[in-house]
Amino acid sequence: MEVKEEFDEFLINDDVQMFSLGKNLKHKNIILSNEVITKALLKNNIYLLFRTNYQFLSETDSKLNVVGVFDNKNKKLYTNTKNLFDFEMPKSNYYIDELCSIENELIKDAKKVLFEYIDKNKDTLKNEGKELFDNILKDEKYKNVLSNLIAREYVFNVNSSHKYNNNEEKRYEEYLHRIKMADKTLLYLIGEKSKEEISKTLLLGYLEQKCYDNWAQKKYLGCRLLEVEYVNQSLRKMYQEGNKSAYKKTQTIVQAIKDINTKVLTITLKCDNEEVTFKYRKDDMLILNDFDLYNKNPLISLYAVYISNKKERELVDKVLKGKEENYNNYLNFITEIKWGKKILYKEKW
Repeated sequence: MEVKEEFDEFLINDDVQMFSLGKNLKHKNIILSNEVITKALLKNNIYLLFRTNYQFLSETDSKLNVVGVFDNKNKKLYTNTKNLFDFEMPKSNYYIDELCSIENELIKDAKKVLFEYIDKNKDTLKNEGKELFDNILKDEKYKNVLSNLIAREYVFNVNSSHKYNNNEEKRYEEYLHRIKMADKTLLYLIGEKSKEEISKTLLLGYLEQKCYDNWAQKKYLGCRLLEVEYVNQSLRKMYQEGNKSAYKKTQTIVQAIKDINTKVLTITLKCDNEEVTFKYRKDDMLILNDFDLYNKNPLISLYAVYISNKKERELVDKVLKGKEENYNNYLNFITEIKWGKKILYKEKW
């Protein structure tokens, strides 16, 4: 019997409780390795598979890893070996996927239930979160963060129907990965809980959490809904301003270069009637400004260190008068951008 068939026999045969990971080819009863896989019945023909030492009954043994779950009724094997670099599960005809695929299914359903809850209770949540939002909006640092966020959304999205989303989905998914989902996965596999029941339990646990200076999660959800509303109202105003928007030039430049497949662009700056042309990396122009929250520029400042040519670097500093505010707002001084001989942007006088 081949190893694959022998392992499958171990999985489906209730009388076989142990599978050795190393055997003598001539004398198959002789175990050469102390490593074995053993199984334990959970419920409803669902078995937990453990990787352990042959002396697993010893009180001193601590090597007990769950390496899979086997559904003997439906003949489905889910492995849990993704992060075990020193172990490989024997091949099996019953293999379906990693156990985390079940967890991902549950997370997907849980996110759907969260969004249904938010959509159904949007007005109530906003009312609950209004006090919190009004309080943090008084914080100048927070207002600057929002202003920068609004500007970013504007310069990267030319479509006036664009709407900002604060990615509640990502926050909730991060929360679900932080908590222990293994017990929920097993409850689902043995048929104790349905996806719907697990999703409701996860949502209740999330809503009971305290966050942001001990505010209830419901208030925080409402606060984030109001934040999205605030950002989108501000965006509408910026789009309505058209060419009068303070960030219109930045938006035009970003839209002109963001999809160009090149590493280096040729930039021309003009400040106080002095002009300079230099090479600059495209990607360095599109870095979001996460460092200086009080700098209104939504994109990162011009950094002399990113200008590889020394002579060009010195000329740029001369034209910008060595002033930090000019480096911060260098986009306002751009008169032309070229990709090779092709003009991507040219200032209209």
